[in-house]
Amino acid sequence: MAKDTNHGYLETPQTLNPYPYVLNNPKTYTDPTGELIDELIDKAKSGLKKVGNVAKAVLDFSIGTVSSIAVDMLYEPIKLASAVTDSVVYAITGKSIDTTNTIESDLEDFVIENIITNEEAYYAGRMVGDAISFSAGIVITTQGLLKMGNGLLKVLGYSTLGAALTPESGGGSDVVAIVLDMTAVGEIAGGAVVTGYGGVVSISSYNNFGKNYDRFQAASEGPGSDGVNEILNGAKPGRGTKGKTTQYVKPGSYDQALREFESLNPSNVKDITTAYGSGKTGTLPDGRTITVRPGSSAGPPTLEIRNPKNNRGIEIRYGE
Repeated sequence: MAKDTNHGYLETPQTLNPYPYVLNNPKTYTDPTGELIDELIDKAKSGLKKVGNVAKAVLDFSIGTVSSIAVDMLYEPIKLASAVTDSVVYAITGKSIDTTNTIESDLEDFVIENIITNEEAYYAGRMVGDAISFSAGIVITTQGLLKMGNGLLKVLGYSTLGAALTPESGGGSDVVAIVLDMTAVGEIAGGAVVTGYGGVVSISSYNNFGKNYDRFQAASEGPGSDGVNEILNGAKPGRGTKGKTTQYVKPGSYDQALREFESLNPSNVKDITTAYGSGKTGTLPDGRTITVRPGSSAGPPTLEIRNPKNNRGIEIRYGE
């Protein structure tokens, strides 16, 4: 009887004995290659990785949902109020004070680059958040309209009461009716504010749903078409970046970069002049732009593919 070539694992002490066969469980397992333990561990690691990926996707989905609700129900109304205030201030002073326009995009870039790992799940969550916000906005608007209607009915009723209480009619003072009218007017004003808020939430969430749907589609595309994937088959991951560009490197020259540019059959091809010499740019069938240049800031010829919807893209550098 030969010793097991696998020296075992400290986490499973029974495997440290070189002579037992399949953990002394031959009725359940067979080990014709002598690598059963390695196979079981590989399967366990693969299973844990899948569970981890699912957990990350669920977390990214949740982050997307919560952030979208916060944007629709808090940020958008604040942005509108800030824009109105800015318009008034600008009309008076000629200076702009509104800084809210870039906050959302800056925060989203930070979340995508530093927090989430699954953009599809994140934007799917954002769409769900938009749908929730839209429903909430409709409910809030309805409540505001009902409040306004109730106030109007009270005004009409109190006005009639006021006429009956005037001294000319032999009643009391019209002060009572005025006080009651003011209460109803306050209810109308409150209802108008609630209605306006609900309207802003509904409209903004509807618009944001469309934007997030486009971003979800862009994220679902991955690297791109089969042709792009074929080009990437010969490439290796390049320098990591914190921006919206994923870099790859592969052997080759500018001539190869040009051939691969043409192999993707871009439309609207134009010659361009860059700091590194003459290049070309065009549009792929899926709407992304593709550009080939004889050089780059790092030196090598570069083929760049970018999605204009979210400015995310890939960059292949040749000759490295």
